[in-house]
Amino acid sequence: MTVVDTVFDHLGDAYDYATQLKFLPSSVFLSEPLETLVKRYAPQLRFHPDELYWPDNIDHLLAHVRIAGPGGVEISNHPELLTRKNLALAAPNRGENTFLTVKGLGKPVPDKKTRKLPPGFEVLYGSDPTCSSVRQMYPIIVDRGGGTIDIYYWIWWPYNFGKLFPIPDVGTVGNHVGDWERIRVRLVRGEPESVNFYAHSGEGEGLLKWNDSRMRKVDNTHPVVYIALGSHGTWPTPGDHVYVNVLNLYKLTDRTSDDGHHWTERWAVNAQ
Repeated sequence: MTVVDTVFDHLGDAYDYATQLKFLPSSVFLSEPLETLVKRYAPQLRFHPDELYWPDNIDHLLAHVRIAGPGGVEISNHPELLTRKNLALAAPNRGENTFLTVKGLGKPVPDKKTRKLPPGFEVLYGSDPTCSSVRQMYPIIVDRGGGTIDIYYWIWWPYNFGKLFPIPDVGTVGNHVGDWERIRVRLVRGEPESVNFYAHSGEGEGLLKWNDSRMRKVDNTHPVVYIALGSHGTWPTPGDHVYVNVLNLYKLTDRTSDDGHHWTERWAVNAQ
């Protein structure tokens, strides 16, 4: 289940993409349309070869879920087909204390060995980019003034597979439905200045300058972003990335790789 409010926060009227393109004061410093720049500097995503859980279009998810209150009890009297337009009316109190749940099913529990979900939860696997052209990236524009513009590329993941906790009988922790991850590209007067990589609650590589030796690019415009296996944190390089280390007693590690699918379908950006 995922908190309904997260959908409002990232896809509501406050972040209407078309409106942003029209009213950004820093647009006067640009020599070409901002929409062109948003597509030009959209990241290329590189997945781990063992990835099972892919990004998706939020509209695709809403078509397969219902609204539930505390305890997972479905709320009655809301539209049979949820959309971004009617979600605000269907969820009481703008989503507070309400959740999205797959229709007619309880909590999804993945198999410990295969990492797969039980039958009926197929929508939570997302849209495999190796065989789908569903647009899966949502831009949010923040004008910092003086010609500096931040482009946040948000990616919606229907399911997050957690980490194996190195304590006997604990198993995997952090499995949950619904997750947003993001990458930020900063432009100064239309030129790329830096990229921010985010992982989980803010841990991760952080900011890299555009000309940093660790920054990989496609066509010198699309920053390469490595997606952590299962948990989907974003990193600039392949390999193992420790983001939590408690006295060297246990570590939480994101695994990334160059050997999986490279999402190169023209870096589709969902501007609707």
